[in-house]
Amino acid sequence: MRAPTTFSMFRSAHSAALAWEILTASTPQTITELAAKVGVDRTTASRACDELEVDGLVSSTRLGRARLVRGRPDTPAVRPLVELLEATMEVPAIISSAFTDVRGITEMRVFGSWAARVSGIPGPPPHDIDLLVRVANAAPREIDAAVRTATQRLGTPVSPTLVDAHEPSEGGRALLQALSSKPSVRVVHAPQDALAGPPADLSSLDDFIARIPPPRD
Repeated sequence: MRAPTTFSMFRSAHSAALAWEILTASTPQTITELAAKVGVDRTTASRACDELEVDGLVSSTRLGRARLVRGRPDTPAVRPLVELLEATMEVPAIISSAFTDVRGITEMRVFGSWAARVSGIPGPPPHDIDLLVRVANAAPREIDAAVRTATQRLGTPVSPTLVDAHEPSEGGRALLQALSSKPSVRVVHAPQDALAGPPADLSSLDDFIARIPPPRD
């Protein structure tokens, strides 16, 4: 799989990743949160947000010592820019499309080598896509089908890691803690109301990852 492309309008790969994080979010985020997600230091993240704010793409407010940054959907350039970023963020855009009809998911993020490359960390092209899926009561068959669809469209295996959105296991908590300090990229997926009934039995999903067919040549 080829490495992600960065448009020349951004000074660096992490600038594009930062713009994606802000412009696709529904709530404001602190500089510290953004820096952790993109994998840069706070100074670099703050400087990039300054540039986006000068361009009128984001706005920021202060809450105590924290600076909260959010996108400005009222700016005409925002929607076209998000569409351009989707070309750079091909992987999360395709995964988002594949999961459109899957209910009971609260968050999805791409992490691992693909997220590192798109954030500007050098290394070989990724051979698979690591995907965090935080689930409430998602139907296992729907997740299975969505992963297969995304794998086939990308031509690269999508490797999901499922974490209970309400009561994550010890391993799930460890992963979330690790991701808090490593690059990851949001997959746009509006949180859906949990399906009626008891929480999903994630153990039933343990074997479907191994059944995902390899990409066709």
